[in-house]
Amino acid sequence: MELRKVLTYLGIMFAALLLLNVVGEKFLSFLYLKNKFGQSGGKINYYMKLKPETDLLILGNSRALYQIIPDSFKVENTYNLCHAGMDDCFQLGLLHYILSHDKKPQTILLQIDPEFYSKTDQKTAFISTDIQHLKYYYDKDSIVRYHVNQMSAYEKYKNLIPLYKYNGTVISLFKNFLHSSKVGTDKLKGYTKVLPTKMDSMNTVNAFNVNAPKKKYVYDVERSKYLLDIIAVCKQYNVQLICFTSPHYKYNKTYYSELKSNLDALFEQHHIRYIDFDENISLVSQIESPNYWKDHMHLNLRGGALESHYLANITDSISVIKK
Repeated sequence: MELRKVLTYLGIMFAALLLLNVVGEKFLSFLYLKNKFGQSGGKINYYMKLKPETDLLILGNSRALYQIIPDSFKVENTYNLCHAGMDDCFQLGLLHYILSHDKKPQTILLQIDPEFYSKTDQKTAFISTDIQHLKYYYDKDSIVRYHVNQMSAYEKYKNLIPLYKYNGTVISLFKNFLHSSKVGTDKLKGYTKVLPTKMDSMNTVNAFNVNAPKKKYVYDVERSKYLLDIIAVCKQYNVQLICFTSPHYKYNKTYYSELKSNLDALFEQHHIRYIDFDENISLVSQIESPNYWKDHMHLNLRGGALESHYLANITDSISVIKK
């Protein structure tokens, strides 16, 4: 009799958990699809529903999110779909998802950080975990699913649980849902404005003194695998790819020489236009003062406007982009 009670109790608990998973997933999916802002999926939702179609799409991390202003370009339908802190693997998954779901821009502007391609003290092969921020699309995109599964042997089992895709994003989902209900359109076209402050100069100098490279970066060819896949995906979908590197405060070429020479060779081999703003003397001379920076890696609005102006002049001159 006791065994029957235990089994009945376990059956009720299992049914309750199953119901909670189904109902919870439907509710969180509703919130997710209503989101228009934020890095927990809202920004991607907004872009996927955007009309008319985008001609020029900007991808990258915070060094493009806070610096590249879409309205600087003559191309009318330009959008900044950058996500702060995200590496090449994330960009690959995002790019493949949007292209495979019929949101095909004419041109992709991809911001890359040379430091990402440097060797570390890690003994095992490098596997990015930033792709986990796209796990909502695990069942919707083969590239996302493949790279999420590379993170560990358990990912394919975790993703059998419907609620798992929202792990770590529930609070931001609610916050972005409320924000989306109050705000209509994204007037900045995905760009996040970083206004100058009185502390910018001090923060920039202090950050540089603490974080400036102390030795030469060593190129790790293994870390270029995601970039090579991005190039392949763009060719597969017949999308023009232009890569660029945002400037560093007090850039010292000595530390980056091996990284930059290997990246130059990679882009030349695959016939990809690469714009390196660390080597753009005109821009560098204008943003030399720390007043143009938020910290040693990020320009504020004053500096970002200048970078955007130079980037727009270069890309607007490429005839493939329709005006």
